[in-house]
Amino acid sequence: SIRGVILAGGKGTRMGELTKVTNKHLLPVGAWPMVYHPLKKLTGAGVQEILLVSGTDHMGDFVDCIRSRRQPICDVEIGHRSASVCHLANISLRLGGRKLAWDPAAEQFKDDAEANALVGRPMRKPWRL
Repeated sequence: SIRGVILAGGKGTRMGELTKVTNKHLLPVGAWPMVYHPLKKLTGAGVQEILLVSGTDHMGDFVDCIRSRRQPICDVEIGHRSASVCHLANISLRLGGRKLAWDPAAEQFKDDAEANALVGRPMRKPWRL
């Protein structure tokens, strides 16, 4: 069976007064709390097992590591790969839930131009690589 993960971390500090007493994921977006929308997408795609990860431990640790210069509890490569899996799942859902073959070394889908077109997006000016 397909499993889903919703990463609902962060403190919502950029939302000011709105998040003083309510977690940002419980704030309304339209008629429903923010967290409802990814849940609806996942269940609508047939996902029956969903893990909701909520917390600020990694974010706080990251800030502490900037100050102390020590390594974070979650290595940057682990964080990158964890986020990539979520992005890959979203790409699959956008393409109707079809199976995709991912090459982690090349960070591209194998023989799938349509899926590869969704891997990145143009950067906003003035940013560029």
